[in-house]
Amino acid sequence: MTRDVRGLLCRVDLLARVFDRKGLSFTTIAAYPTTTDRLFLAVDAIDESDLAFQASAILEITLGKKLGIELVYATGVSAADYVHEDGWHGLLLRDGIAQIVDGTATVTPIGDLGEKGHVSRLARANGTVFACGTHEGGIDGFIGKVDGKKFAMIAKCSDAYEPGNFKALHVGTSGRVYVGGSWGAFFVGDASGFKPADLPETAFATTPDDLTRRHELLSIFEKADGTVMIGCRDIGAIYANNAVTKLGGVDRMHVRAVAEHGGIEYWAVDDRMRDVVGLYKRKDKKLSQSVAAKQKPIWHRKLPDAGIRTVVAAGKMAVTNGDRIHLHDGAAWSQLKIQPDVAALVKRVPAGMKAQ
Repeated sequence: MTRDVRGLLCRVDLLARVFDRKGLSFTTIAAYPTTTDRLFLAVDAIDESDLAFQASAILEITLGKKLGIELVYATGVSAADYVHEDGWHGLLLRDGIAQIVDGTATVTPIGDLGEKGHVSRLARANGTVFACGTHEGGIDGFIGKVDGKKFAMIAKCSDAYEPGNFKALHVGTSGRVYVGGSWGAFFVGDASGFKPADLPETAFATTPDDLTRRHELLSIFEKADGTVMIGCRDIGAIYANNAVTKLGGVDRMHVRAVAEHGGIEYWAVDDRMRDVVGLYKRKDKKLSQSVAAKQKPIWHRKLPDAGIRTVVAAGKMAVTNGDRIHLHDGAAWSQLKIQPDVAALVKRVPAGMKAQ
């Protein structure tokens, strides 16, 4: 199998060499709309019969009358996250960070994270590339950055807070970088360093009188006014003025992604009991479903932190989950599907998001 294909490629036979076996399924990692009719998309390949198999790729999709597909980058390593901005592509691999500019890729190794350690999220702020995840037996979280040709750890969750895996990473328009994870871990910082947010111990406690149980942070988004939306397991939350306001309405659900699009808050929730992926709105201190698609939320041992992703770019929003990409252009929804056919990897399907 071709381990690493660099450059802008568009021939189906080369894509087939990357995904070189039958029976593969694909899951979207993240999708980035552009001001034109292009969409940049990263996918990870899964072989249910062989969990050791690894392959991921970045694709450029042309959204014309006939869909066009070009391969930007591919590798024989699984990917956990993808970021695109201004001609720069970043792919968070199982063992490093790939940065692709003008068809040329450089890969920075992350180092040994331990037997159960893994990477979770990738971000870029003012040219600095950050990544977070868990290490040392799956107990402690880390946040680090690319420093030259090396990956340097900036903070570990157990160094200054309760043990926990970092699962959420976000760069706000203010330049602040937010990272969060299990045990209510919530850090704020920049390239110079991170520290826990100045919050009381009860901020993410499941009950005020039991600090041994805390909500797990899964997603973060800084709004234009500086207010921070936080998606958790079982709740949503608003962080403003050094205080957290908890939002109900999503008990036994996962608020996997949060975003602001067109001045509207979107809380992306997977409801595994009903096999529904939905976008929720906030009223007072409660979240309620606004639009939803009947679709099984993703869960896979190979992708422990996979789930719904929302990306707002170029005045559009992309919501990804499993093999589906839901696109909102500011007026209406459309949908694309990744299918196990390299010759026709992406196809249009009827819009799945419906008003509730």
